[in-house]
Amino acid sequence: MKLKRLKEWASALVDSGLAQCEAAKWKCPESIWMSLSAMWKLRKSDFAHRRTFIQRIRICNTCPIYDFKTKRCLNKEHVFNDNGVMRPFGCGCYMPVKAKLKDAECWLALSGNDRWLTVERTADNDKG
Repeated sequence: MKLKRLKEWASALVDSGLAQCEAAKWKCPESIWMSLSAMWKLRKSDFAHRRTFIQRIRICNTCPIYDFKTKRCLNKEHVFNDNGVMRPFGCGCYMPVKAKLKDAECWLALSGNDRWLTVERTADNDKG
């Protein structure tokens, strides 16, 4: 990973941790533990094809939740209730990393609107 991307990712992780503690309050340790666990699992992850990665990033660039400045799936202006915790829209993930993961899902899949699924189906059809 390039140094610039590594710095962006580190900044996104710190910002995400602070935001989680602000939103989750008493659930802060649990939220941070979930983030750290996800980071640890990255080392065992399979990566998507380059074409899939590029298509996913293009989809993110057109998404109203995507934050161009931090390259994260995050819209702090809109919130939703997550088991009693008001959280901003988006997963908060740094998308240049998440989009490379083979099994990663678009945050919108929670609402039944996973725009990444069509990308994977297309990539699978291109293989055969």
